[in-house]
Amino acid sequence: MEIQRLPFTGSIVNLKFLRIKKDNDMIFRSKAAQRIRELLTETKFLENAPFTWMSFIYQYGDANKFSKPWLGRINKKYHDLPVNVDIDSDWIEYASFNDEPMLERVFEAAGLEAVIYVGKKYNLPTEPLEERLK
Repeated sequence: MEIQRLPFTGSIVNLKFLRIKKDNDMIFRSKAAQRIRELLTETKFLENAPFTWMSFIYQYGDANKFSKPWLGRINKKYHDLPVNVDIDSDWIEYASFNDEPMLERVFEAAGLEAVIYVGKKYNLPTEPLEERLK
């Protein structure tokens, strides 16, 4: 029996100490990841990809590197592509206490930018993703 994989999973790695209000980052990261998953499914983004899903990690650090994520090698056993994107931890800390809609937009923008980067690298359709990012 084969395990059903989501096209985009998102988790968090905190590389820098920061305070976050009531797990806001987890809540809004999940909402943003769900929207990205729906968009990838609707557009059949992974249909011609050499991988079946992306294991995506948001890393809280010192700078934003949305459009230049780290890409790992495609896992031959699980057929996933590891993708890491850095988000400025100051943005996360500020937004979790002061601007929750901003927090959700940051996660979605970081995810979309990274997926667009992956799409361009592997010649996958990025137009709907770019449109959503606008």
